Amino acid sequence: MTKNRRKALIRELNSLTSVIIRKQSRYCELCNEYVWYHMMARHHIFGRGGNMIFKLEGMSGVCPGCHEEARQHKQRILDRYITLRGRKWYIEMITEKAKTKKWTVGELEALEVELNENPV
Repeated sequence: MTKNRRKALIRELNSLTSVIIRKQSRYCELCNEYVWYHMMARHHIFGRGGNMIFKLEGMSGVCPGCHEEARQHKQRILDRYITLRGRKWYIEMITEKAKTKKWTVGELEALEVELNENPV
């Protein structure tokens, strides 16, 4: 039961974070072009592993072209994010990424409540 609940929560949180990122802006963070809502991609700047999968600060709304570029040229795009968001943000994200964790059902449920209350 707990395993199924955990999987369901992860699916729900993936959907929620995608909606939140899409609602934050209608413009690609990297190229500043207007992007239709359903075309906006949620890019995990530091990957989806461990602690970073639901960190909104580690995500970005990008157009399909920039999303593809981000997949192919990770370091160049990361440098652009550092320029846009700042070195302090980068250090905070790297520190957070270093903390590996497996989310418990309780943590996932608490995060779901928090994200549902997110005033975008």
